[in-house]
Amino acid sequence: MAASADYTQPAIILRDYQEHDLEAVRAAFRGGHRSVLLVEPTGAGKGTLASFIVRSAVARGRETLFLVQRRTLVHDMAQRLRRLGIDHGVIMGSDPRHAPELPVQVVSIDTLRRRSTVPPADLLIVDEAHGAVSPGWKTVLERYPAARILGLTATPIRLDGCGLGEVFDAMVQGPSVSDLISRGWLVPSRTFAHGDPGLAPDVRHVKLVGGDFNQRQLAEVCDRKHLVGDIVAHWRRLAGDRKTASFSVDQHHAQHIAEQFRMAGVDCAYVDADTPDDERDGIWRDLDFGRLPLVSSVGVISYGWDHPVVSCVILARPTESVGLHLQQVGRGCRPAPGKRDLLVLDHAGNTHRHGFYEEPREWSLEGQVVREPAVGDVVVSITTCRKCFGTFRACVDVCPYCGAPVQRQVRRITVEAGELEEMRARQKAVAIENWREKVSDEEKRQKYQEFQAIAGARGYKPNWPMVRFKLVFGHWPSREVRA
Repeated sequence: MAASADYTQPAIILRDYQEHDLEAVRAAFRGGHRSVLLVEPTGAGKGTLASFIVRSAVARGRETLFLVQRRTLVHDMAQRLRRLGIDHGVIMGSDPRHAPELPVQVVSIDTLRRRSTVPPADLLIVDEAHGAVSPGWKTVLERYPAARILGLTATPIRLDGCGLGEVFDAMVQGPSVSDLISRGWLVPSRTFAHGDPGLAPDVRHVKLVGGDFNQRQLAEVCDRKHLVGDIVAHWRRLAGDRKTASFSVDQHHAQHIAEQFRMAGVDCAYVDADTPDDERDGIWRDLDFGRLPLVSSVGVISYGWDHPVVSCVILARPTESVGLHLQQVGRGCRPAPGKRDLLVLDHAGNTHRHGFYEEPREWSLEGQVVREPAVGDVVVSITTCRKCFGTFRACVDVCPYCGAPVQRQVRRITVEAGELEEMRARQKAVAIENWREKVSDEEKRQKYQEFQAIAGARGYKPNWPMVRFKLVFGHWPSREVRA
């Protein structure tokens, strides 16, 4: 019998912003929208909120499918529901947890796509919903024309430019990364990157396939002895004893990085999609509770991987995907006892391509990321001071770290080749504040009107434009701006 919402079940306590986002989702459904996309940063607790929604659906007698793309995510959601006392079945190949009579099913999208018959559902919850416009996902979703659809993602953007509006007709955007950091739900980042982008892997001749770098050509550029050695040397110098996740181009590259760490006397586990479940679980336990300091992988740990103990990420894979960049950095953003910040060792030049993890971002169902003017265009301009080597946005006239004038001409900085330099959060904040001071009242009024239009089109609460304005400009809109 399906679990019911009674006193025997562990309580699901939502944070205030989760309650707000849940009400916004419900309002969108009440307003006639059939498919709603919920966007919250990595680490914001989308899994907890999804579990609460599943339990509520069960209490109202609704049949629910939780759709995921990877077997690790199937296991993760099934374990989460089991801990909460919610009876459920699992649809994934020949998985022994098959229980079609239950109203809640955790489903592998690949398994369901291949089956001629599908289980009934009133609600579909789509995890990692940025993939929902792919042919496989759309084939499954189209088999449920009457069901409501709730998509969950931290990065509603695809490399191929397809807008998620093909599947979702409303979007609820949750709190920003900086807001969650200020409230202690995420930790701030400290980024070390090459002060000169030319010292990162040279991808000028790597072709693009489907919007990202050709994997084979990218591996040839990145999987070189001196680059991998640079990764190990910088980790030992900067990371200390931090638990670390390393993101690579392909399996061979990830294995090479793991081997180089082990040769340097650092225990490093390698994990890929073919690693047996029991071996993988053992590696995760050693990472969380044992003495294993580092995991090297490709793909497996980029999405839906929840290990708050990780406080350092190594970016060894250049990518043109802002979504992949944020997902990988976000693996280390969750708080944990004794964890003050996240260390990002960017050997790939991704910070120069996509910007800092904490930047405010407005997302659109139209298929492109819309950045606030405070953080520049999609192609990010970052520079390094020739006097103090501080790294910051090229939108200021003087170095926010030492006050030296910023030289506009492009010059190669005089530093040891391959040295990573810290991009300090204070520098980023100063650059944003400098921009805020230059914005006119008329520009603020126009931006507030844009937020009002977005709120009206998406069914957001009346105070959403004011909250969004404060996140961008650092203060509430004045009476003149709201006039």
